[in-house]
Amino acid sequence: MKLLPKSFRSDFERILDPIYGACFAFNPNASRMTYRAGMKSGLRILADVQFETMLGKEYSFFPTTQTVGLRIRISGKNIDPAMESYGIPVATGAQTKIGLKLTEIKRMKRPYGICVEKHSKETFYPNHKYTLDVCMRSCSQRRIVETCGCAHPRYGIPMNARICGTEAQDCLLGLRENRSWNPLAECKCNPSCDEIQYYTTISLGRYHVGFTY
Repeated sequence: MKLLPKSFRSDFERILDPIYGACFAFNPNASRMTYRAGMKSGLRILADVQFETMLGKEYSFFPTTQTVGLRIRISGKNIDPAMESYGIPVATGAQTKIGLKLTEIKRMKRPYGICVEKHSKETFYPNHKYTLDVCMRSCSQRRIVETCGCAHPRYGIPMNARICGTEAQDCLLGLRENRSWNPLAECKCNPSCDEIQYYTTISLGRYHVGFTY
């Protein structure tokens, strides 16, 4: 972020992810628009992924990190990133091109169908739009809080809830190994009445170190 010109820093918003650490959302306020299709009118990012800091003494990744690379999530405004579920892995030393196809879905309400109105269902993601995934994640968090007495950091945190520590590891593992719990039946989550989905097409190529934009 420090290497970006000041005029571009407002285009990025820093997000802390419990699994991937520091993430950055581009164009969070939807202030930048493109009106043409094609690769030349899209977003280009050149990322320098360094495993160590400039001093070479501290690691820039978690001790549990198994691979080095990037993870990209494409979504609309105020959508929970859910990087572990919808993130696109991008390898180092490669040029990744992602094509997008936007599909807008409008579902029929009762009595013709079952869907959830905007913000009509309470979740643990107050600043994000309602989605089926947000409902399922909130339901899982509610189950963890009721059983273990703490909140898992990978899900939305309820107000005044305590974050689970190492002392809750056995309880969390017990919930994960419980095969009798059926989230589809017990969570009673339904899709949103208005939804936008992005379908992606990915192509990879070897990145040439002498190539410049």
